[in-house]
Amino acid sequence: MAEALQLPGHIVTPSRFTFDPVEALGLTLAWFRTPGDQFELSLLYHRSQSAISEIVNWIITFVNNSWKQLLDFDHEHLLSPSNLEQYVKAIHS
Repeated sequence: MAEALQLPGHIVTPSRFTFDPVEALGLTLAWFRTPGDQFELSLLYHRSQSAISEIVNWIITFVNNSWKQLLDFDHEHLLSPSNLEQYVKAIHS
């Protein structure tokens, strides 16, 4: 997946934390799974909370800047406010 996203081979965050692309993507995906508890992630993956925070922000910014054409949603039709209300009602039911 890191290759498909065209992540660089070596990532350095603004505070000089370094990551290879697989670790960076893995930490980002782990963060998405448990976004409320970076302390737990820091214990599991032996990285500081600040390093995890920076790499997650770096990856999100990179993906957004590189792939924004694929992330732009149809706010007027499929994801319009009236359709979102219908989706909520259907899920609630």
